[in-house]
Amino acid sequence: MTPGTASRIPAALHPFWITFLACLPILILRDPGSFLAPPVMLEDAVEMLSYYYRAPAPEEIFRFYNGYTSVGPNIIGYIAGQAPLWISSYILHWVPIAMAAATFSAIQIRGVDLFGLDRTAKFLIALLLCLLPMANWALVSNTTYMLWNALIFSTVLILLWTPGRGWGTTALMGMLLVFSWTHPLFIVLAPALAVRVFTAAEIRHRIWFAAILVSVLAYMVLGLDIAARPEEVENGGPVRIVLDSALLFFSRGIFEPVFSSRLRSLMADHGLFAATVAIGAALMAAALAVAARHRIWTDRAALRTTVLLLLFAGLYTAASVASGKALLLSGWGQRYTYPAGYLVMLLAGAGTLALLRERTARHRILAISGVALYLLALNIVDLGYYRTAPAESRAVQGFLRQVEDLAAQDAPYCGRLERGRWSITLSEDWSADRDCPVLPAGG
Repeated sequence: MTPGTASRIPAALHPFWITFLACLPILILRDPGSFLAPPVMLEDAVEMLSYYYRAPAPEEIFRFYNGYTSVGPNIIGYIAGQAPLWISSYILHWVPIAMAAATFSAIQIRGVDLFGLDRTAKFLIALLLCLLPMANWALVSNTTYMLWNALIFSTVLILLWTPGRGWGTTALMGMLLVFSWTHPLFIVLAPALAVRVFTAAEIRHRIWFAAILVSVLAYMVLGLDIAARPEEVENGGPVRIVLDSALLFFSRGIFEPVFSSRLRSLMADHGLFAATVAIGAALMAAALAVAARHRIWTDRAALRTTVLLLLFAGLYTAASVASGKALLLSGWGQRYTYPAGYLVMLLAGAGTLALLRERTARHRILAISGVALYLLALNIVDLGYYRTAPAESRAVQGFLRQVEDLAAQDAPYCGRLERGRWSITLSEDWSADRDCPVLPAGG
């Protein structure tokens, strides 16, 4: 290898993949034990592993769960169901981690404009998003919950991306088509898609955006099972939705990503919910005041980006409130405020680095170092929030090995790992489920 060849290699690496490979180990280190021995948590146990282990027909990727179909996770579940059982648990665990890393790295895709920042600045923002406590471990490593990262990934592309040419653009457009049938809240992006149909620079891109728009509209007709949803959703009406959305936005869209879910829940439990709202609102007001003072919005593109990110953060929050979920005081439901938190923190990081461009190198180093130390401390304090009990991982892996041994005997088999609501039942058909014996948890 000549020196000239070596010097060209870093330039040839796509900044998206560099960022992706930096985010991936950070996510893995949040819970390395579960990465090595996946516990198959929550719905993944019964709605993915147990269901697709029976190897249903490929059209089952369009099956309904909880009143809607989610094609992206269903594809992963179907693929996992065709693999050997011990591999299935790793597919269900590793693919969503990769999707989360891709979501945090999405701003590095060529054509994504963020305040005119260069790829080094966007790399730092991606690390910021990756390190902030915006989502619990299930949102990062759960196939069923992967639809939330798919929604955020799609939002970044539809709002901020100028498509190019080549197979990369085709692949991204294809992903958007799949994701349009993955999350019910994709419909929130329909107005932005309609604008892209008329404003995209090339006719081929307009056709792609039109196809995605038609796809999401078709999903609202064919991909939702209204009968499976509650007939009446208690959200208090339009005025209450607006009020609760504002409270939720400041408390869980701003305060929670900055100070962690654990602190917000603790304050809510001690009657300090109003304080989380006030602090979130104060942070928002201070950030907007600083941006206005330094005239960050003299560039129309920067103003457009700011308005779009805040608008869709608010829309996603309002959609969660309108669904009737009790999210204001609860310690759960991070997934419902995850998109808003991501977009707000993306805007905060981009705005901060845009301001630092005008400062000296010393000021930039001090600011970045201060944020890095804060994130390090925050992750140390909040580390337990992401951890899975090692005993649970050992029990699942031991159970899967026992079922594999039973299946290898070429005789009818059925086994159950008792975990309450999230128990795993594996058999060669559905009929034996009721009589499946509980296998002892292995280690």
